[in-house]
This record gives sequence, structure tokens and C-alpha cells, in this order.
Amino acid sequence: MAGDIRNLSILDMGTGSGVQALLAVKRGAGKVVAVDISDAAIECARTNFKANFCENRIELYKSDLFGSIPVEGKFDVIIANLPFVDYSAEGVAESTLYDPDLRIHKRFLKDAKNYLKAGGVILLTHADLANDGAFQRIEKIIKDYDYKITKFVDIDSNGRVLRVYELANNK
Repeated sequence: MAGDIRNLSILDMGTGSGVQALLAVKRGAGKVVAVDISDAAIECARTNFKANFCENRIELYKSDLFGSIPVEGKFDVIIANLPFVDYSAEGVAESTLYDPDLRIHKRFLKDAKNYLKAGGVILLTHADLANDGAFQRIEKIIKDYDYKITKFVDIDSNGRVLRVYELANNK
């Protein structure tokens, strides 16, 4: 998460261990909300928030995407750590990595506009682990849901590319 985020409202979607939410608090974000669908992730994040004395500065929700987040909450930045492999998931562990037909991404992008402030951005992580055109597919979906890719950064991860997109609402 680059740039000055002091006093901004941050939503960490798919928080996992909570590291992005913790970083946001440490960098001065005004409001931080962390969300995950996994009970194990929620407990891990809660433990990490307590260990870093941030449990009172981060709202934590167990939620399937935006389902349990109060609608009145709008965010300057939404960090999306979604499963990014277009492959069939057969269990809980697999569902943290696999997103068949990118259905989770489609639901996320459809609903995110309701939670994004005017001028806000989404930071969406994706990977092309199988060298099978994953970036082209996600970029088409981003365009289909009327977002603009304002920039992206590629990170080499053991010979595979992890890409972080910055998205803005086209409207």
C-alpha cells in the first residue's frame, strides 16, 4: 500500500492474517475495516490485531464479500485479496486460492461501487500462475464492470508474476 493514507478509510477485503489492515492502522488510516469469509482467518486476524494493540482500531467482520458490512460505510481505498486462480475449488483450503470462472471477482466488482467513495480506488491483486492469460481475463472483467485501470505493478514471485491493479470507478 503506497502513498499517504493518513485519515483515509480503508476496507481490507479478504484480510487473511490482517497484515494489510494492520499496516493501514500503523500508517495512520482514519478508519480500517477488515473482512474475511474464513473463521480461521478471522481468528488469525483478531489475534494479530490484539498482539499489535490495534484491536480497538480495526473493525473486523466475518462476511461473504460485502454481505455483513454496514451499507453506510464508504471507503477511500478498498484492498481486495481475493482468490485468483480460475479453477474449481473442492474444499475450504482450495477456496482461498481458487475462484471458478472468477465468480467472486465478478460479485466483488459489481458490489464494490456501493462502498467506494467518489474518487476512491480499489487495489486488486491477481496472478497468472499457470501462464494461461489470467491477466487478460481479469482485465476484461474489470472493463465489463466499468472500472478503469489507473496503474498496475508487477511483482516477480519465484518466477511467477503477481500483479496489483489500481482501479477507479469510471462513473
